[in-house]
Amino acid sequence: MKGKKKWIALVAVLVVAAGAGAAWKSKKRAPKKEDWVEASRGNLTVKFQEVGELEPKMKVDVKSNVTGRITKLLVVAGDEVRKGQLLAVVQPGQTAAERYQPYEVRATMDGTVIKRNIEVGDSVVSGLAEFGAGTVLMTIGDLSRMVVKLDVNEVDIPKLSLKQSASIHLDAFPAETFKGIISFMSPLAEFNEQKVKIFKTKVEVDGADARLRPGMTARVEVVLAERTGIVKAPIEAIFEEGDKNVAYVVGPAPKVPPSRRLVKTGLKDEVDIEILDGLKPGEKLNLSKPEEKKDAKS
Repeated sequence: MKGKKKWIALVAVLVVAAGAGAAWKSKKRAPKKEDWVEASRGNLTVKFQEVGELEPKMKVDVKSNVTGRITKLLVVAGDEVRKGQLLAVVQPGQTAAERYQPYEVRATMDGTVIKRNIEVGDSVVSGLAEFGAGTVLMTIGDLSRMVVKLDVNEVDIPKLSLKQSASIHLDAFPAETFKGIISFMSPLAEFNEQKVKIFKTKVEVDGADARLRPGMTARVEVVLAERTGIVKAPIEAIFEEGDKNVAYVVGPAPKVPPSRRLVKTGLKDEVDIEILDGLKPGEKLNLSKPEEKKDAKS
């Protein structure tokens, strides 16, 4: 029995030792993370990007001109209707003794019933009482002309302009890119739910596509500026020192300290910045200032 226990203990020690050895080898083989990057020659594109959703360019909320009860409904969501088509019948009056002429609700435009909000027997309030009042019976939209509605932050709105070209990416069709133009920019800022000032903006989709449906998530991209064949560097390798931009170029030998280089910069995106003067492609740049590296070691 004692011999068996000794054998089990020996196996356990070997397993632990093997695990430690494997861990040491794994650690030894792990690639060392470089603390420098290279300036390079390439292209740089600055884009505005925002997420919104599709809706018809033209849509109307259908209301009744009388207060009463719905006695007939002739359409459902998804039906195509023509201007003047009968949609519903409303019986005015609160009691059976009040015998008023039934009121016919008709379509005011050609389109598709996007949403129906009422059922037979529901009570509705007249839309004539005051502006914006009344029960919305249904919404009709022209699905042949779609727009993406966006809430654009006040910081980004100066970058955009009417009739600016845009690329539209829909989650429903990830392999396709749709084209459009900015067709509307509100002149007045509003607060969104996060109490951030935004401007209501719309991007009209080029052409008609029967696959596009209201409510689809859309990601809009607008190219603001482009540079090709430029010298660029990762933003993290360029440091602001007062009113100057500085890079620390790695020395020719390990013991040679990096040289401080003033650089003139231009456009930047989320990753890279354009180098107008001060660096050449292939030069290695420190990701931290020399004094920061010294402080980290101490």
